[in-house]
Amino acid sequence: MANKIQLMRGTKAQLTAKGGLSLAEPGYCTDTKDLYIGNTSGGDSLFLAAANIPYNAYRQAIINGNFDVWQRGYVFVNPASMSYIADRFFAAFSIFGGGSLPSITHSRQIASPGDIPGAFWHYRLNTNGAGSGFGVSAFYGLFQRIESGAKYLCGSGKKFTVSFFARSSIPGKRLGVGAQVSYGTGGTPTAVEDLAGKVVTLNTAWTKYEVPIEASTLVGKIFGTNNDDYLQLSLYSMWGSTTGSINLGGATAETFRAAGNIDIAQIQINIGESALPFQPRFVSEELSLCQRYFEKSYDQHVDPGSSVGIPGHYQMYGSTAANTYGGRVLFSKPKRMPPTVIVYDMSGVAGKASAWNGGTLSSFVTAIDSINQTGFRVIPSLTAGYYESFGHYTADAEL
Repeated sequence: MANKIQLMRGTKAQLTAKGGLSLAEPGYCTDTKDLYIGNTSGGDSLFLAAANIPYNAYRQAIINGNFDVWQRGYVFVNPASMSYIADRFFAAFSIFGGGSLPSITHSRQIASPGDIPGAFWHYRLNTNGAGSGFGVSAFYGLFQRIESGAKYLCGSGKKFTVSFFARSSIPGKRLGVGAQVSYGTGGTPTAVEDLAGKVVTLNTAWTKYEVPIEASTLVGKIFGTNNDDYLQLSLYSMWGSTTGSINLGGATAETFRAAGNIDIAQIQINIGESALPFQPRFVSEELSLCQRYFEKSYDQHVDPGSSVGIPGHYQMYGSTAANTYGGRVLFSKPKRMPPTVIVYDMSGVAGKASAWNGGTLSSFVTAIDSINQTGFRVIPSLTAGYYESFGHYTADAEL
């Protein structure tokens, strides 16, 4: 290759070639491939392996896009709107003016080896029918709010691409792909801005879909001071005509159509007008990212609020006389903000802690205070003879 300039893996350089070809930002070389300028005709071209762009917010803004982490459980039947499913993803809906939702189950499913390279799990929405009578502004979907997404992913002239694998056993089932922007508490505008996406029609076989979306301009916008701005990914499985017009580029209304499954895997958002190859993270990395927003003290395979054996996560000691005492519990990962903490006794009862007097296990009302990003204080109110207290907790700091 004539006039070839090679940047070895792990290096960074500002490149400018003859004829005016240049990189506005430094070129990065990572993983197994190198970056070249030059071609066989002696002209100047840039060759970059997209799979090896560093894994950052521009490369992949979605957390848990491979659906590896499910701290809250693996099956959710008819959850309330704004309920979290797989970590960082929540289900939300509104039927606006009436209508009837079918029975809906969200669950983790194991992927058949080799179906989607790098995917071991996928998300499934199962419905027992089409539903009926939905209003024009109705919607049902799966959502994720990307922290600081408005700051980093939006701006005049910017585009980002949503990509994912999906399939459905429901004939002709459509899936709507859209986005919303919030400038945070106290920001301007105060209302969420809708970014028009589009609708894709699913097949029975796994298919990769790519949806480029034009980002909002930041000119004239004011960000709130609570650092809670976000870009929201919205995947709609049902919508009314107004939702279709505003959020999905003028799409006609869509019910759930029929009983069946919608399966989704490897969700990604990257800067630019085309999808980059999906790069799975190790589960330990993904879990650590998720725990900034939610963590539990239970083992990963145990649902919060389960009845489990002693000794529990935290363990504190006091005198054998009647007493009230507290102890500090530290989170495994600092939270985005001081979280909402729920404590559980060993039977899974919220707001209580278990205590042991050497022969009897009992449950006591428990207070929580001194909550910050790194931990909290738990204060079980014990009676005489109970000197050892323990329990579990969840901490929620989602956007």
